[in-house]
Amino acid sequence: MIEIIEGAWAAGETKTFMLQGEYFEVLDAQYPLTVYMMDRQGAQLSTMKNAEASFFSKPGRFECVQVYSAQAQYLRAFIGSGDAGTRRISSTVQVIDGERARTNAGVMFAGTATPNPVAGQRARAQLWNPIGTAKRLIVSRIVLSAGSVQTLNVTSSMAAEANDVTASLAANKLLGGPAPAAQLRHGNNAVGVATSMFGVTLAAGGVFDWKPAGVIVVPPGTGLLIGANDLNSSMSVNYEWFEEAI
Repeated sequence: MIEIIEGAWAAGETKTFMLQGEYFEVLDAQYPLTVYMMDRQGAQLSTMKNAEASFFSKPGRFECVQVYSAQAQYLRAFIGSGDAGTRRISSTVQVIDGERARTNAGVMFAGTATPNPVAGQRARAQLWNPIGTAKRLIVSRIVLSAGSVQTLNVTSSMAAEANDVTASLAANKLLGGPAPAAQLRHGNNAVGVATSMFGVTLAAGGVFDWKPAGVIVVPPGTGLLIGANDLNSSMSVNYEWFEEAI
């Protein structure tokens, strides 16, 4: 007998499967999970704690499996009995599309901030992680564009910009998935933004697509801020990120 179980787990969710088997293996998982295998009376036969992809257990015949994940993620697991199995041929490599799995789990987001030009002011766009979210923002891509020749500076910030545009300009990449814990914000300020990461000079209508090596991690109470160097400026900033429970 071979049975594949899969699906999206919310953070802290436990799912119970009433399935008979003798062998359990984690096929795909982005984060560690805990698995309990029990008989029909509820007696615990085996526990896999902090199990990752390729971990397996053969506790004898079980009739109930409970799978717990502390992180939101998409999981696939194998249950077998008799001679069924999935041990892969030596030297083969399994490649897992991490971004696709996170999208299926509902933790991938994207949004674009486009602050309007204000006389005597410099535009700012911000991906803000409010205090109390208990999540890190893992930023994998930022696309910058400018309406005129100007320099855009990228830095960290410890205060939220004035306008929260999350509801209208940010969305889950899993359509219909939960709203982000992060906030997409923008504003204007007479004071320019000092560069702490880098600055890029764009031509009018120019676009800079930045995919940071090693990603950028934004903890609670911190923002990733892009500020225009010129007064009366027009710009647009697209952020792509996923949210990871702390």
